[in-house]
Amino acid sequence: KCNKRPVFVTHLNPQPSGAACASFVAHTDYDLSNSYSLCLTGKSLNEKNAIYQLILETEESRAGGYSYTYNFDILPNEDFEKDFYFGNFQAERRGRAYPEAPFLDTAKIESIGIRISGTPIRNDDYVRQKGLYGLQLFSLNSNCDG
Repeated sequence: KCNKRPVFVTHLNPQPSGAACASFVAHTDYDLSNSYSLCLTGKSLNEKNAIYQLILETEESRAGGYSYTYNFDILPNEDFEKDFYFGNFQAERRGRAYPEAPFLDTAKIESIGIRISGTPIRNDDYVRQKGLYGLQLFSLNSNCDG
């Protein structure tokens, strides 16, 4: 039987500075104008803890070189359900906060993606991630109940 669920797999091999990342982005035609959150379910294919980012882009953010991000932790081999409330996304440009960005307008979201980097920031601390990482994605829905 063929499994048709998308899989995101990467091997991070950071530079000495920690620079490394992998991502994928899917363009969307969902109308998220009346939504307050996104819900992602899946399974970790990792054998260690990992920090990922959910990425949202608008036409304006792409042109300005920034995106709206939300960090999330995944435990090894975990089936997960994560809720991402739009009010908690942070504008980011080149890995740093970008306070000049306008508030995220959900009606203008054009793409959704997932990123993993070699040095994600957690509570003002840099964490080093190196090696093989992966996620199997089951669903992405709007307006979480959990």
